[in-house]
Parts: sequence; C-alpha cells; structure tokens
Amino acid sequence: AFLQDLIAEFGAATSFDTWLVPMPENYRTGIMPEVDNHPRRFFQSDGDLGQRMWNCFAELFRRGYKKAAIIGSDLPTLRQKDVEEAFFALEHSGCVLGPTEDGGYYLIALKAPIPQLFNEVKWSTDQVLTQTLGKAEAAGITVQELSIKYDLDTIAELQRLKREPSLKESCRNTNSVLTGILK
Repeated sequence: AFLQDLIAEFGAATSFDTWLVPMPENYRTGIMPEVDNHPRRFFQSDGDLGQRMWNCFAELFRRGYKKAAIIGSDLPTLRQKDVEEAFFALEHSGCVLGPTEDGGYYLIALKAPIPQLFNEVKWSTDQVLTQTLGKAEAAGITVQELSIKYDLDTIAELQRLKREPSLKESCRNTNSVLTGILK
C-alpha cells in the first residue's frame, strides 16, 4: 500500500523523473502491476544499504542526471513538493538530507557523486544522520536539511499515521489497509 501510494504521487510528477529501484530478492513479477509496468526501473545492487544507495546514485548519474534524490518506501505521506524542495536546495548545497525523528533520514539528494557518504555508516540505527553529517563535514560538503518527519518502523508510528487528517485523500491505499488492521 505504501508503494502504491508513492507511485501514484510521484508518477504524476512533471518536474522530475521517477525511477523504481526494488531489491531483486523482494521483487516478484505479477504482485504489483504498477512496478511491473513502470517505464523507469532498475534493480538494487548487492551490499549493505549504503552500497545499494551509492550504486543507485551512480547509475542515475551514469544515465545523465545532474541531480538525484533517493527516498525509501516507508513514508507514504511524502509529496512531490518535498523532492522539489530538495532539488531546489541542491542549488546551494552539495547534499540535502530529510531527517527523521529516529535519527535517520527519509531523503538524500546529491548533485555529484559522493561515495564517502555511504561508507562505514551504522545503517538502521539512530546514528545514521549524525554519521552522514560528519562524513559530509569531513569531505567539505555543504548539507542542507529539510523539515524533520517520521518514517514508519513501528506499530505506534502506523497508529500515528492513521490519525493524520490528510491520510484519506493523499494515501488511499495505505488508509484502506490501516483501516482494516488498526483499531
């Protein structure tokens, strides 16, 4: 449901291209026609999260993009304007991060390859944002942070999402699932 809502939101984008980059081991043909039939798709590489994100950026830059942003699929309320804001911020920064309340980030945008941002980070911990900021500072990269948001890792966060007033309009698939499983 999260992915369906994100595809619906970003599939309508006109100011940037949307690419889907699923993990091969989690992808099964026929499960989601939105993914099967998406015109811009490639698979994630092997490695830890940092290696996979770096390889995604490398592939997008190889394809000729001058800037790129990566988001996860665990924030179905993310909007086109959030990515547009990140791209605008790249005009004055080398890196843009969308921090999460739990110490990670929901978005990372770059206008040039910066592989050191993805090395030796303790992924899926509350240290991800701090470590990434430290790596950027050590490399002399300016970073702009977007507004802080929460991603969805726990039942409590799903319950919080269900209470969001805009959920019914902006995330119909997610709202439908949450209505069926959360009281």
